[in-house]
Amino acid sequence: MKHYKHIIVKPIAGAIGADIENVDISKPLSDDELSEIRTAFLDHLVICIRGQTLQPKSQLAFARHFGTPMIYPFVKGLDQYPEITPVI
Repeated sequence: MKHYKHIIVKPIAGAIGADIENVDISKPLSDDELSEIRTAFLDHLVICIRGQTLQPKSQLAFARHFGTPMIYPFVKGLDQYPEITPVI
């Protein structure tokens, strides 16, 4: 298991998935924190960062660290943020 300096990564179960703790993604993150989150995603394929309170603008800012958010053509996104598709 990899050692992370800035975040805590806890595998969820089986071959994929991990919880990431000790990070507040509503605030600006250092390059090292973003690198560790990216590494955890590549290692575990699915990550969950629980307990976050994000406004749509902050959610998009975080997502842009990993690529360009896309508008999903088959489900309507939020009115002012069409890249964000609500999951109910």
